[in-house]
Amino acid sequence: MAGRKHLQPIVPDGFYHVYNRAVNENILFYSEYDYHIFIMKFKKYILTYADILAYCLLPNHFHLLIKTIDYHNEDLFCKFISGQFRKLFISHTMGINHRESREGNLFCRPFKRIKIENEKYLRYLLFYIHFNPQKHKYTSDFRNHKFSSYHVFFNGKKTVLDRTFIEYLFNDEKSEFLDYHNYYHDELKYEKIIIEEN
Repeated sequence: MAGRKHLQPIVPDGFYHVYNRAVNENILFYSEYDYHIFIMKFKKYILTYADILAYCLLPNHFHLLIKTIDYHNEDLFCKFISGQFRKLFISHTMGINHRESREGNLFCRPFKRIKIENEKYLRYLLFYIHFNPQKHKYTSDFRNHKFSSYHVFFNGKKTVLDRTFIEYLFNDEKSEFLDYHNYYHDELKYEKIIIEEN
């Protein structure tokens, strides 16, 4: 069961680590099509209220780093964005249930979200999200995982990501972005840092 720290309200003008997994050890993405559709649905339901700064989609769970927009009414915003995430999960569930001939809930409820309060943690969280496929042994090298934002920041291709802030974090330098990821990976620093588990 998620603790209070994992269920902080999503308020305007904030950075959040949002993550969730499938119920009962099911999977969320059965094919490449499902991954692409989830990203499209995120764009449809969430981008009005938040920018996506990083993501990683894995067979049974996902991680997002988002930045919520500025909004004049905090209570109303919390209601709006929670409803939009609910629509996202319901829509993805309905699609999977139809294609895979299954029934019932697909996502755990409630989904987890943690507000990020400082830049140092934000930078490390970016690595942690990208490293997740290797952490959970879906690949031997997180850099090879197709469905994460690791390759997206400096490739110049059209994306749902808002690259601006992440580029700012790394001084608009691809080499600094890559060096940061390599440092934490190659030096096994991730084993020594306490971070919220999914």
